[in-house]
Amino acid sequence: MSGQVIRIVEPADIEGGGALKLDPQEHLISQPLAVLGVRYAGKSCLVGKMLEGLCEVRQPFIVIDREGEYWTLRERYPVLVAAVGEPSGRPKGYRADIKLPPSSAGALAFRAVEKGYSVVLDLKNSTMHETYEALGLFLEAVYNAESRHNRPLVLVMEEGQVLVPEVGMVRLKELRRLQEKVVYWTYEIVSGGRHRGLGFILVARRAAEVAKAVLSQCPARVIFKMVDPADFSWLRESGLTAEIERVKRLPQGAALVIGVEDEPLFIKVRNRACTHGGSTPIARQPVETPELNEAAKDLASFIKAAPMAELETKGEKKEASIKHLRERTRRLLERTNKLLGRTENLTSCTHTEGEKDEHVREKLERNRDLSSSMPTLTVEGEVEGKLKAVLKGKSFADWIREHLEIEEAGETTYKKAYDEGYNEGYEESKKKHLVTFPCSICGKHIEITHPKTKEAVAKYMREHGWGHVACHEMRKKG
Repeated sequence: MSGQVIRIVEPADIEGGGALKLDPQEHLISQPLAVLGVRYAGKSCLVGKMLEGLCEVRQPFIVIDREGEYWTLRERYPVLVAAVGEPSGRPKGYRADIKLPPSSAGALAFRAVEKGYSVVLDLKNSTMHETYEALGLFLEAVYNAESRHNRPLVLVMEEGQVLVPEVGMVRLKELRRLQEKVVYWTYEIVSGGRHRGLGFILVARRAAEVAKAVLSQCPARVIFKMVDPADFSWLRESGLTAEIERVKRLPQGAALVIGVEDEPLFIKVRNRACTHGGSTPIARQPVETPELNEAAKDLASFIKAAPMAELETKGEKKEASIKHLRERTRRLLERTNKLLGRTENLTSCTHTEGEKDEHVREKLERNRDLSSSMPTLTVEGEVEGKLKAVLKGKSFADWIREHLEIEEAGETTYKKAYDEGYNEGYEESKKKHLVTFPCSICGKHIEITHPKTKEAVAKYMREHGWGHVACHEMRKKG
């Protein structure tokens, strides 16, 4: 053990004497950690102090920083700052090494893991859409890069109650889809990251608001002051009883730690070496080193081409979506015209051959104009009864929509069946007709694809009586 380097992070003092000692491998990578508590309780100060300790022991980390608080690590340490969105309204001294479009977040993450860079992903000036888009790509790339490289890394996620909520408040379908991707990859990281050398620290204000699937994977927890009854219920479920009353009255910077030692510990966070970025402008000139400058240039050049490729892909998808929308609109118009024809027939049922209802005819003519809106039909008497029987309690618009969806479902089923049949047929044909023979040098199989070569092989087989063993036996018996 004399040759082993001991790397310990000491972010806080333990009540009664001693320091809270965290081994990066044992306490931050082998098991996820949750830091919970109300606003201004001291969560970010503790995490900032932990990151300073990781810098001292040269353990790479990545911070997902939604509120832009961790850029002040640059006062003393070679940490790269990558900002999504155009930084504005930031304190004096702030500088982002890389201004990152959301589409390039995956490339940044993969390269950072590969090279072992410590990075602050600053999301303060990004919109909600940009945040979820960038973060989904970023987390997926971190997970895949760690699966390949297995480089020890600590991933910190701030504002967990917003990024991975138990109940999402997002109503827009597109945003909800992006948010679900973030939750999915967060769960993948927190549940299986340790097998890839990937640690995880979750920081959130309330336990009740964080996705249970994520929080339940964090056995080690630092609990600052809490005030909500739902959070107290969660503490009881965690096995705490006597400590709850004290948690309600914890002063700023004091916290309860469980899952690190055998017994719960009360701690007091130590003062940070760097300025706290959440409240105070940077006090010192950001650290600059040749290595840091080279890392920033490397990341910038690595992700430079990535956004263009992804934008081209998005452009192709957009064109395909427009084409699909136009085709759907065309089918809707055709379907609506057919329905109008049926409705006109229903209307004509109440009139004799010579009678003309100009009022109804004018309404039908107006309803044929689909350039402005969906048609609105007004019918009375026997016609109304027959139309109600056809619609079966649905509105006219819903009836059209339902029939259109049935039509589209049929087309989708047909296409799926065609694709599956085509693929199965292709594979079956390949098995029946593919001819190979071993290379005389390396022994690997060579596929015969040239028609004349296939014909020659088949002729040789026929001339020399190649066939199934069963067929030869049957011939002998015959």
